[in-house]
Amino acid sequence: MEFDCTVERSGDVVVVTPAGDIDLQTTSSMRQVLQDTITTVGLSRIDVDLRNVTYLDSSGIGVFVAAYKAAAEKGAVLRLRELQPIVRMVLEVTQLVDLLVTGSAQPSGPAPPQAPRRPAPQHPAPEG
Repeated sequence: MEFDCTVERSGDVVVVTPAGDIDLQTTSSMRQVLQDTITTVGLSRIDVDLRNVTYLDSSGIGVFVAAYKAAAEKGAVLRLRELQPIVRMVLEVTQLVDLLVTGSAQPSGPAPPQAPRRPAPQHPAPEG
């Protein structure tokens, strides 16, 4: 699948919407779009909408982590949203979901119930 990307600004928020695979062949294009966006004056948030991304490899992850750091240096927040299941899985395996994903990409509904915690058994102190 070919790579394409749109950028839309509304006030101090920009939504970047790539489409296709984000891999070694397309990361230079994705990196350039994000660098151009991050250097835009007056942004507080950059949302990367991944609903049309069909594949993400380690080179793409590297681009998003670098963009996250660069945005933070400029005082903006970069977040990924609307992840396809395969993209979410890659970010979960790399433990980057908490860092890079917005609340809108989290599962909706109440949190699952947690099992009650049992207190640790008490052993009497040895005599002696």
